[in-house]
Amino acid sequence: MKKILLVILLLCSTTAFSQNTVIIPTPQINEFKDECFILKDPLLFVCDDTNPDVQKIVNDFKFEMKDMLGNKIVLSEKVKRKYSAVVFEMVDDIGVDKFEEQAYILDVTENVITLKATHCQGLFYATRSLKQLVRYAVMESDIPAIQCQHIVDWPDLEYRGWMDDISRGPVPTVDYLKKVITTLADYKMNFFNLYTEHLFKLESYPDIAPADGFTTSQIQELADFANGYYVDFMGNQQCFAHAEEILCNPLYHNIMDTKYNFNPAVDVTYEFFENVFSEVVPAYQSRFFNINCDETEGLGGGRAAAYVDSVGQETAYCRHINRIYDILKKYDKEVLMWGDIISKTPEHIKDLPADMQYIVWSYVPSDDFSAMIKPFKDSGSVFWTASGACMWATAFPDIKSYMKNIANLARDAAAYGSKGLMNTAWDDAGESLFMSALHSMVWTAEMTWHALNPLSSQSESERLNREIHFNELFNIHYFNSMDHDYVADMYAVADLCHITETSKLMNFNALYEAFLEFYPDQVDSVAFRRFTLARDLSDEIYSRLSSDIEKLQVNSELLECAAVAAYRVYATATKNLLKIQLYNTLNNPTQQNIDLVNRGTDDFIEIIRHLKYSYLRLWDKECRAYSRDFVTARYDRMINELLHADEKVFIENEGVIDGYPVVALRTVFNDRTIYYTLDGSLPDGNSLVYKDPVRITQSGLLRAVSYDGNTCSDVNERFMFYHKAVGRLKKLNSSVGDYRSEYSGGGDDALLNGVTGSNDYKDGNWQGFYNQDLDIEIDLGKKMIVNELNVNFMTNPYDWIMMPRFMEIYTSSNGSQFTLWKTYKFDDEVPQNGNTIVKKSLSVNTRTRYLRIVVKKPGIIPEGLPGHGYPSWLFVDELIVN
Repeated sequence: MKKILLVILLLCSTTAFSQNTVIIPTPQINEFKDECFILKDPLLFVCDDTNPDVQKIVNDFKFEMKDMLGNKIVLSEKVKRKYSAVVFEMVDDIGVDKFEEQAYILDVTENVITLKATHCQGLFYATRSLKQLVRYAVMESDIPAIQCQHIVDWPDLEYRGWMDDISRGPVPTVDYLKKVITTLADYKMNFFNLYTEHLFKLESYPDIAPADGFTTSQIQELADFANGYYVDFMGNQQCFAHAEEILCNPLYHNIMDTKYNFNPAVDVTYEFFENVFSEVVPAYQSRFFNINCDETEGLGGGRAAAYVDSVGQETAYCRHINRIYDILKKYDKEVLMWGDIISKTPEHIKDLPADMQYIVWSYVPSDDFSAMIKPFKDSGSVFWTASGACMWATAFPDIKSYMKNIANLARDAAAYGSKGLMNTAWDDAGESLFMSALHSMVWTAEMTWHALNPLSSQSESERLNREIHFNELFNIHYFNSMDHDYVADMYAVADLCHITETSKLMNFNALYEAFLEFYPDQVDSVAFRRFTLARDLSDEIYSRLSSDIEKLQVNSELLECAAVAAYRVYATATKNLLKIQLYNTLNNPTQQNIDLVNRGTDDFIEIIRHLKYSYLRLWDKECRAYSRDFVTARYDRMINELLHADEKVFIENEGVIDGYPVVALRTVFNDRTIYYTLDGSLPDGNSLVYKDPVRITQSGLLRAVSYDGNTCSDVNERFMFYHKAVGRLKKLNSSVGDYRSEYSGGGDDALLNGVTGSNDYKDGNWQGFYNQDLDIEIDLGKKMIVNELNVNFMTNPYDWIMMPRFMEIYTSSNGSQFTLWKTYKFDDEVPQNGNTIVKKSLSVNTRTRYLRIVVKKPGIIPEGLPGHGYPSWLFVDELIVN
């Protein structure tokens, strides 16, 4: 035995221990010594404090140590010579001025480990650090020993926490939330809240929450549990926008402005919140309550229009906040709200309560957040900050983005005196599981406890070095592994967000895109190569993850989330390859192509079966039943579409022949009879039977169905235009399709073929012009009266597609010299998210043979939008001349 101890001591004095900390989060001061403390059996726990909270900390830690070491733990009121001892001391002062109630000293000597704190919370945090030292020692050697060291530690931010969005999809169970609380408390996180719109079960409004919503007793149970880990369960209720789940109920029409916003113009809105708060607020023990009130840009767009127009949006917003605040202050709460709206007009901060606390949020990987924070700092307000787990609408969190976002925001938050930082896990697509965000949450603990140096010119290199070391420790403390880099597997999945072939496939919605909409950029040879590479790459990552998961003994769910994400990309790529095969079969229905589609269908259904089951198994570990059916229905709709793919009638533009638009009607396998109408009536067995391409001689709705003697398909339809300019292209002076061929609309004459585009600019019917005007000349064949011009513009500012501001119409009698006839100015305000079609009907009233139409390019993308400073796109479909 003496020889073994001698070997250990020699190792301790030479190279056995690294001088780097092995604790997450990194201690503020960690001084190492050459000796070591050997974790002998039995181990003595020494504590003479009779405080029941101290006794609970010691007893709980005793059981944790027994589980980790297998040692017998002996409790004592004093140190005994023959034992290795762990001493717990509550003292009056430890020499730390910042957040002393959370500070601690951990001193490891050869024979005694001493934990000192002035408050129980600090003593608890000391045990969290010692727990990690013990874990490291147990994993490193069969005879565990801890390097002697002296730690003095405190947090850089007083509050360090997380938020889970429970209102847009998965809703965690109480048991799972308890697991999260214990996990993140181990890393010294000390508050959380659940973003709540309609999930609190109310006696006064029993039709708001689903049957699986949170009850008062569950909230109180979680608060009591969290308090035992020094975690504050903060209250949360959305009080202004994002209220669609409530306002869709017709019984609440009297408190609705738009379908998203409550109405600030009527007293009944505040009577509603009086009742809601009377049940919700007392359920939370925390002194903090978050009223949210974010993203209210549509305020006054509905029933509150007259009121908002009369007082202005800013005043209407501030009055609402004040009224909500007045109701809430009856419960003696400190009120928090998101700062995004008031930050647009910070001069209105003075119109809100002086003690209002603002949450300043940003989820992007910026180098510097000081400009965002400074208005709140300068106003003298108490403010918090919020980072993002970068998991919204994506199959797995974007690690590279959140590592930088969290680190730099925590740095600036600490530098400017933020009260705390909250890392948010949003579920915009309704499928993100919180367990996939746990790496980001622990990184938040690291960065908020010990922030980056705000004065260093090497902040980025410091962050990257900290990231490397953190991930090494995360493998140890979260995955209990020293010999395998499981975090690297997670990064491989997250990096799919940044690889050209896979980035779009990581979006949740990519899997659910329609099978039978064949956009040019999805079915060409470039797409085939892209999807093949994506399939092979994701399959390789999934296989590696599957093998690694089998080795894991603890916390495998995080890696399983990564595996499901990789498999989801594999399934989405496979779907798109099958989609290409369907497209090829539609255009060439040979038996060989039909057989390929049938085999591909069978294979894909099995892939989806595996994906769906794997995802649901993870769901059931974390979530309640609520919204589970909504998610599974997405899978079922996709498979149903595929199983009935042979029934759909495709209405395909064949161009303009002899001055008339011509369309062809087809089914994928070309084995069904097609019936159609041209007057908008529903087709049946007595309607026209399709034989040859159909010439469109007047504008109208074409409808078609297919029939195989047993089943009739759903109706497909398209409005076809016949107007004076169909097929009358003289010259397109713009270079459409040079930059992106899929935006050519099929050719130079695409704006005069009688076919309008769908609400997706990638459908092959829109023409896109990058950093240039649309300049087109039309020859009407003879001089005639032109009364009006109808034109549609597509906008999607987040995709760099902007609304033009000017359009010009020129006329000519000879087709060579044109004279400006009219200029049109557009001042439409369009949504910043999603595709929006802006339809314009423009009065012309002239007689001419030749028209030249010039739509001026929208120009440079403004600040605040993706692509700021770069040229924008202009998207146009049919130019309808009447």
